[in-house]
Amino acid sequence: MEAHDFSSTVAKSAIDIVTPVFENAVVLSGQYAKACGRDVILSKDMEYCMKYCAMNTVGKQIGSYFPEIYEEEESDEEEIETVNEEDEPPFEPYSGDVEIFKSINDAYDAWESWEPTNPSEKMIKNAIDSNEHISSTGMEEL
Repeated sequence: MEAHDFSSTVAKSAIDIVTPVFENAVVLSGQYAKACGRDVILSKDMEYCMKYCAMNTVGKQIGSYFPEIYEEEESDEEEIETVNEEDEPPFEPYSGDVEIFKSINDAYDAWESWEPTNPSEKMIKNAIDSNEHISSTGMEEL
């Protein structure tokens, strides 16, 4: 196998591992926000759910959950409505009894002490930790 083919294969494999983790985080953040009584996804919802998914979903799905959205040639995307920061409701973590949402809160609280168990988890944790827009203080700036 040529070096270019090998590096392309490695890159595709990495994307196939990471994509479903972040897709799942987007879906969960919508559910989490709704469970918290909000009709808008806040950056903090995304942060909570990305950390949960990094800790709990790596390797459960390889490749996109939604391959059809990447295969479409023309963009039929709906415009995403953004809300001014002043108009956002305040973030309050989930406080109910639904296990998945309680687990998301627990993952957020445990993030700093969490030790990844495989290279994929480590790569995702490093990406989240090194992105100033995903840190506890940086997400508010988006």
